[in-house]
Amino acid sequence: MKELELRERSNILARMGATLDVTWKGEKVFKPGLAGVYGGVIKFINVPILGALILAERFDICRLLWFGAMILLTSHYLFKLIKPRRYVREKELMAMSCMEIVTIYTPIPLVLGWLEASILMFVGVAYFFAMNRLLWQKPYPRV
Repeated sequence: MKELELRERSNILARMGATLDVTWKGEKVFKPGLAGVYGGVIKFINVPILGALILAERFDICRLLWFGAMILLTSHYLFKLIKPRRYVREKELMAMSCMEIVTIYTPIPLVLGWLEASILMFVGVAYFFAMNRLLWQKPYPRV
């Protein structure tokens, strides 16, 4: 999505009909085309089904609550990223970063114990934001 502005023909989102249109005010507007459907289907095959399979092996109420909360967060960021909207690159990069963190961190407490998972996730998030601040002077990648 961050490369849509470059209008590169090999961009898979562009090939699925995603566009950045410019309004008469000069604002950019993201229109997802079929890329929104594709993103929704892939994310909801990936996260809930795989998470449910892991949860079935190591079920407890805390893991179920974690899984439910992460599904809600995934849904929030997914709909934020696939809906038509005004395109502001900095906000897009932050939303993409948050989506990646939520998606990557969903299975960790489902597989590990809570202490190990908490340490791993805290260190990972701290490292992510610290390195981005160091490299890009922003909490998200500027690329």
